[in-house]
Amino acid sequence: MKLKPATIIILATLFGLTSCVFNKTLPKPLICPEPVQDCKPTRWQGIPIDTSVAFRNVADSFYVFEKVKQINTVEDEWSLSFIDKKKAILTFNDENEQRIMLVRMINDNLARIESGMGYNLEGSIGAISSKGKDIVFAASYPFEDPDYFIGNSDIYTAELKDNMIINITNIGSNINKSRISWESHPNYSPDKNVIFFSTDLNPLKGTDLWFTIKKSDGSWSDPINCGNNINTDCDEITPFITNDGTKMLFSSNGHETVGGYDIFESDISPAFWQAVKNLDFQALKTGAFFSKPRNLRPPLNTTADELFPSSPGKIEDLLYYSSNQTAQMTMSIMGTGGFDIFVRRKGYSEKFLTRTDQKPKTDLSIKVEDKKQINIKEPEYTPPTFKLEGTVYNKQTKEVIPDASITVREIKQVDLLKEREMEITSEGKDIFFDSFKIRSNTQGKYKIELEKDKDFEVTAEAGDLFFDSFKIRVDKDDTTSVIRKDFFVPAQLTLRINFPTDVYNAPYKYALDSNGVETNQTWREAIDLLAKNLLQTTEKVEKLILIGHTDDAGSDSYNQRLGQNRVNFIIEQLVRRGVPRERLEGKSAGESELLERKDGESLAAWRKRCRRVELQKVLKKD
Repeated sequence: MKLKPATIIILATLFGLTSCVFNKTLPKPLICPEPVQDCKPTRWQGIPIDTSVAFRNVADSFYVFEKVKQINTVEDEWSLSFIDKKKAILTFNDENEQRIMLVRMINDNLARIESGMGYNLEGSIGAISSKGKDIVFAASYPFEDPDYFIGNSDIYTAELKDNMIINITNIGSNINKSRISWESHPNYSPDKNVIFFSTDLNPLKGTDLWFTIKKSDGSWSDPINCGNNINTDCDEITPFITNDGTKMLFSSNGHETVGGYDIFESDISPAFWQAVKNLDFQALKTGAFFSKPRNLRPPLNTTADELFPSSPGKIEDLLYYSSNQTAQMTMSIMGTGGFDIFVRRKGYSEKFLTRTDQKPKTDLSIKVEDKKQINIKEPEYTPPTFKLEGTVYNKQTKEVIPDASITVREIKQVDLLKEREMEITSEGKDIFFDSFKIRSNTQGKYKIELEKDKDFEVTAEAGDLFFDSFKIRVDKDDTTSVIRKDFFVPAQLTLRINFPTDVYNAPYKYALDSNGVETNQTWREAIDLLAKNLLQTTEKVEKLILIGHTDDAGSDSYNQRLGQNRVNFIIEQLVRRGVPRERLEGKSAGESELLERKDGESLAAWRKRCRRVELQKVLKKD
C-alpha cells in the first residue's frame, strides 16, 4: 500500500518540525521529497464496531463517536493532554503557529477554553504529557540554541504552576541526539519513571517508538527501541500509556491499517515494569514486553489520519483522539476543517440502566402501617449559585470608583459560523443574552449572585474611562461560594491584539494579557468591548487616538509602516462596529517606545508584549 501524500507529510505538519511548511491541512501540496522507506502495510479486514440503532436497542452498552464541541476550528486541533478529569491542555494551530491553551471539560463531549499558557521558551511546543504538576513535552528547537536547524525537535521536562510552564529542562543529549534529529510526542508512564517518544533515529526506516528510563541519579538512560512488535518499516508516532500501565496506544501507517495513520493498542507485560524497576536494560532491549498491536477498528479509524490518543481515565469508557476525517467536508460546507478532536465514549442502554440488578434492593423489614396513598410534592429545583464581589478602582490613581456601571452578560456557546474578515471560516461564536447592569456603591464595591455551570462576561465602565472585563464560570460541583474580583478601569487602554511578527491584518485568535500570555478573550471580543465603550461615550469624547507599536525586529522605517498598518486595521474594525471614522485618529510609534524586558523573559514573549496598540481618549471641552 503506497503512502498517500497527506500521510507522508503528516510528520512535517505535526508541530512544524521539518523544513516543509503548509498553510492548511487540506489540500497540502507535497513540496519535499518522499521519505525513502520500505513501508508496506497490510489492509485491515476486520469487523467495524457496531454503532447502529438496532444494536443499541439490544446491547447493554455501546460506543458513541463524535467531535468534542466548542474547541474545534478551521485550524488544526492536535491533542488533549489531561491534567485531571476536568482540566486538559489543548494543542492547536493558530495562523500557522503552534499554540497551547488550558481547557475545562464541561461534559465528555464539551470543552471550553479557559486561558492561555505562559512559558519562557522560543519556538513551538508540541503535545504535552502531564502527571499532576509534572509534564514532559517536545519543542521545535532547543531554546538555549537560537541558531537551530529547521526540523529539529527536542524533549523537555517541566512543571505546571497554574497556567505557567516553569523549570524547563532538556532531558539530555543522549536522547536529543543532534541538532538535526527529531525527537517528539513524549508520554510519561504512570509513575513518571519512563518516557515513551517517537524519533527518526533511523530516517530510512521511518519514525519508531522508543523509551528512556529515569536512573537513580535523576538522569535519563540511553533510548531503547520498543521492538519489532511495535515498530515497522513505516512510521509509528504519538504513544500514550494508560493510567494503569497495562496498555500502550499509538498511531501508525504500518501494521494492518484502514488507511493513513490508524490508532493501535498493545498490551504491556507486568514484567516490563519490573524490569524498569530493576534497571534490567538487557531484558528491556529485547522488546518482548509489548504484544502484537490491535487496530481500534472503524469508525474510530478511517481512511484519513487518526492521531494522539489520550484519556483521563479508562480508555474503555472514554478515549480522545485527533482526526482529519471530516476535513474535506467541513472546509467546504461548515467552515471548519483540518484535524479536530474526537471522543469515543461508552453509553449504556436504558434497559441496562433500569435492570433490577442495577437497583438497590427493597428493605423488606420495614412495615407500612398506613396504606393510605400519600401525595409527596417534589421540591422545586434551585440551581446552585455563587457570589461575585469586589471593588472598582481607577487603574492609574488606584482610587475607588463609586457608581461604576457593571454589565453582566451570560454567554451561550453555540456552533455557529463566524465571520472572519470577509469570509465564513470558523465556529464557536459567543452569543450573549440575559444581560443586566448594576452599580458600584459609594465605596466602589459591588456584589452579584450568579448561577453556577454557566458562562458570564462581566465588564466595568466608569465615566470617561475605558473598561475592564473578564469571563467567569463556576462548575456546579465546585464548592466555591464566594469569588472576589476587583476591576481596574484604565484611562489609557492598551489593546493587546496578538499579531504575528510582521503581520498587520491577520491577528492570532486570542488577545494577550499584560504578561504576553494568551487569554480566553478573542481579538474580536476585545474590539467588540472597545466599540461598545466608545459608542456609549460619544457625547463626551472629541476623538480617540490610537498609537501602533512594534517589536525591535526589522528596520525603523519598516516598523513605522507596520505600526501604522496595524492601527489602520483596528480603525477599520471599529468602523465596522459603528464607531464614527472621523473620531478615530491613528499614529505609529514603530519600535521607538519598546517596553522594558523583564528578568528572565524570553525574547519571543517580550516581543509579543511590544506588539500593541495604545488608545487615548481626547475629551470635549466644556
